[in-house]
Amino acid sequence: MKKKSLIVINIILICLFGCLTILVKYDLTLKFDLFCYNLITYKITPQRTLFYKFFTFFGSTFFTIVATILLLLVYKGKSRGRDFLLIILVGIALNSLLKVIILRPRPDVLKLVYESTYSYPSGHTMASFTLFNYLNYLIIKEKGRIGKNKKIFLISLLSLIAFFVAISRIYLGAHYATDVIAAIIFSTFVLINFLYFFNKRNNYSPTNNK
Repeated sequence: MKKKSLIVINIILICLFGCLTILVKYDLTLKFDLFCYNLITYKITPQRTLFYKFFTFFGSTFFTIVATILLLLVYKGKSRGRDFLLIILVGIALNSLLKVIILRPRPDVLKLVYESTYSYPSGHTMASFTLFNYLNYLIIKEKGRIGKNKKIFLISLLSLIAFFVAISRIYLGAHYATDVIAAIIFSTFVLINFLYFFNKRNNYSPTNNK
């Protein structure tokens, strides 16, 4: 990605996140959030609840820690595992900071899971989109060992998991739709900037540290 393109994308993402945050802060998104909640929870059943609890696990702290450790082991001695560790640590820190700045309470709806922290933005969604899109990036960069069809399948699967993690947070009553949207925007911002930095670093590096 060229620097000018990155700047344009950053401006768009910052404007989207900033505008959404202002609307949330002044409670101007509640009708939209309620509409999304009613749409997703039109039918709450034990089977659907189990389905969404299964997917919400992929955005949990436990799963993120395990996935990070596995990446560190798979890419032992290389930068990719350490790169993701840095991305996820910064992402978690910024997410926590935003939560205590915005101070948005959890939705006043049927809660199928209990969360003690503030609501905006969604930590589960941010973690899952960061992790699975980083994995998608690694798959795209992989040369030789993974064919085109397998790449398409894996990228589609990982993207689908991230999508259902996001939807699960709304269905389970843990987050507003705008919490989830904000997390997607912010995780995209964090990830593309880190990847730009890492690619630039590797291009200037005299050794292959990928």
